[in-house]
Amino acid sequence: MYPQPSRVLGDGNTGAAVADLPYGNTSNAEVTSFDDPPPSTSLRIDTSPTERTSLLPSSAPRVRPKLSPRLGRDGSDDPPSFRGPVPARRRPISLRLSFAFACILVYVNLSFLVLTLASFKSPFMAANSLPPHYGSLFLPIWLTVLSLATNSLSLLAFVVPTESPRLTSWTAVCSTFALLIQLILVLAVGQLRHQENILTLVLLGVAIISTIHAAVSARLVIEYTPLLVSPAAPPPETGFFQSLKRVFVGLFAFLSVSLPIVVLQIAIFVAFVLLTINVILRAYDASLAPQGHIYKVNPWRRPTGGSTGVSDINGRPYNLHLACRGAELDPILALGANGEGNVTAGVLKNPTFVRRTILVENEQGVPGSVGAEWVMQMLREGTLTSSDTDIRVCFYDRPGYGFSDNSPTSAIPHVVKALSHALALSGEIARIETSPRIDSSVIPSPLARSGFVLLGTGAGALHTSLFASTYPRLVHSVLYLKPIPPSLHYSSHGHSLLHAFRFFFVDALGSWSTELGLVRIWSTLRGSSRAKRVLSTERTALRSEIMRSYLQEEAETHKPGGKSARAWENARSRYPERPTIVLSPEKTKGNYGYTSAEWSDGQETFVDNVVGRGLEKWETGWSGECGTESGDLCRESLLKLVRLD
Repeated sequence: MYPQPSRVLGDGNTGAAVADLPYGNTSNAEVTSFDDPPPSTSLRIDTSPTERTSLLPSSAPRVRPKLSPRLGRDGSDDPPSFRGPVPARRRPISLRLSFAFACILVYVNLSFLVLTLASFKSPFMAANSLPPHYGSLFLPIWLTVLSLATNSLSLLAFVVPTESPRLTSWTAVCSTFALLIQLILVLAVGQLRHQENILTLVLLGVAIISTIHAAVSARLVIEYTPLLVSPAAPPPETGFFQSLKRVFVGLFAFLSVSLPIVVLQIAIFVAFVLLTINVILRAYDASLAPQGHIYKVNPWRRPTGGSTGVSDINGRPYNLHLACRGAELDPILALGANGEGNVTAGVLKNPTFVRRTILVENEQGVPGSVGAEWVMQMLREGTLTSSDTDIRVCFYDRPGYGFSDNSPTSAIPHVVKALSHALALSGEIARIETSPRIDSSVIPSPLARSGFVLLGTGAGALHTSLFASTYPRLVHSVLYLKPIPPSLHYSSHGHSLLHAFRFFFVDALGSWSTELGLVRIWSTLRGSSRAKRVLSTERTALRSEIMRSYLQEEAETHKPGGKSARAWENARSRYPERPTIVLSPEKTKGNYGYTSAEWSDGQETFVDNVVGRGLEKWETGWSGECGTESGDLCRESLLKLVRLD
C-alpha cells in the first residue's frame, strides 16, 4: 500500500521556498551558485510513522486482487503483452477420447479398404485375409470409403470447429438410420445374406459405429468450441486495401474450407441413401427364381499328398447356376447334392438312344438364358427332337452373371473348370460318358456317338475351344459364331498408357458407380421387370456383379502372360478334330476393337490353326445375328451338327 501524501511547508520565513510535492520533498539543500550540482530528484518514500499509522497490525486476512481479463496475476493493470504467456487450457477427457477413437476408426477403415482392393484381383487374398464374400465387393468398398470420409471429417472438426458442426451431426444421424436399414435387409434376405456374407456385415457395423461417433463428436465440438478456436486476433487495420484483402482472404477460406466440407458432408449422406435404395431393390429382385439349379462348385481343388487329397487354400467354393432342358435325365446318373456321390451301376433309360447335349457359351457380358434363347426356342418348337436321339440344351451363368456368385477371378481356365464341376454334379457328364463304375455289358454302342455339341459366340468361343481341348472325349461337334480368335485375344494389341487410363477412369470407376444404383433406380421407375434387371447385360450397367466380372475379363484381355493365355498354350495341342462349322461375318459391331484387316486375318488364322481338318463349313457372309428372322443360318448349322453321326 502506497504511503499517504504529505505536504512539506517552509520553515516559516517569508522568503523560504515552498515545495508542493505530495509524495515527499526532493531535497532541503539550497542552491547558492550555478556551479553547484543540482539537487537529487529521486523519489523518496517517507516511511516514518505519522499520526495515521496504526499502532497494531490489522487482524483481517489479506485480500488478493481478483483476476480479470485486464489485470495480471498481481492485480496490475498492465496490458496482456506485458504479463507473459497465458497458460494453455486443458481440454476435457471427452474431447481427447473422441479424437483417439476417430483415429482408431480411420485405421480400421483404411485397413479394410486396402485389403478389399487387394482381394479384388487376388484369390489368395480374398480367401485368406478377408471374411467370406460372394458378391461384387463394390458395396464393401463403398462402405469403407464413406466411413473413412466420415472419420476424416470428425478429425477435421478439431482443426476447424466452426465449420457446420450441426450439419455434420444431422447428416451422421440420418446416415446411421440408412445403414441400419441395409443391415436389416442383408440379414433378412437369404440371397443378400449369402452374397454379402460376413464381410459386408462387419463393414456395415463399422460404418454404423463411424456415423454414430461422428454425431457424438459434432455435439462435443459444438459444446467445447471456445476451447478449440484460436485466440482472437488483434483488431484489423482500417483502410480500403486492408478491407479488400480481408474480403479475398474470407472468400478463399470459404471456397477452400467451408464449401468443400459442406459438399462432402451432403455427398456422404446422399451416397448412403443411394446405397440403401439399391439394397432395397436388390432384396426385391432376389425373389426371382432361377431357371435351373444352383450348384456349389470348387474349382480351386488341387491334388495334394495329405489325407484329404485336395487343397482349397487359394479360394472358397461358390454357387454356379446351370440350367438344362430336354430329354429326361436318368436318375441313376445324378450325383449327390454335395457332389460327393457316386454313379451306381444300373440299366440306362432308353439305352438305344444317342445322347447329345448342346452346351451354350455366350458372348461376353451376356447371361446364359439371354444368349441361349434362340436355341431354347428350337427345343420348344420340337426342331431338335428326333426318334433316335435324346437332345438336351444346357446353358449356365459365368461367375457374376445372372444367378451365379462372383469369383475372385474370371480367368478362362477357372471358368471352364467350374463349368465342368457343375456338369458333373448335375449328372450331365455321366449321361454321355461311359463310367468305369457301370458294367460295360449294359452300355449300348450308340453311347459312343454321344457327346456335347459345343456352341460358342464371340468371346465365348475362347471358353469353348479350351473346354474342347481339356475334355476332348466329351465333344461331339462344335459351332462357332463370330469367334474371337485366341491369336488376337491373347496378343498385346492395344496396350498403351491411353488404354490403361481409359480402363481405370471409364471402365473401373464406371463399374464401381453401379453399386449406387442410379441406373437400376431409373430402370425401375421406367417399369422394367425383375427378370430384366437380374438378367441384364454388361452394356446396361444395372448390376454390379456382372460389372465386376467384366472388369476381371477385361484384365485378361491382350495379356500374353496371363493365366488364360498360358492355359491355352498348354492345351491347344489337345484340341480334338471334331465336325466344326464357323460363321464369321465380314464385319461385326465395332469388330471388338480390331480393324477389318485384323479381324479377317484373325478369322482365317483361327480356322487354319484351331479348327484344322475338322472344318465342315466356313461361312463369311453371315449377318451376325441368330435371334432374328435372318438367323436361319444359325438354326440350319446347329441342326446339321446335332444330327451328324
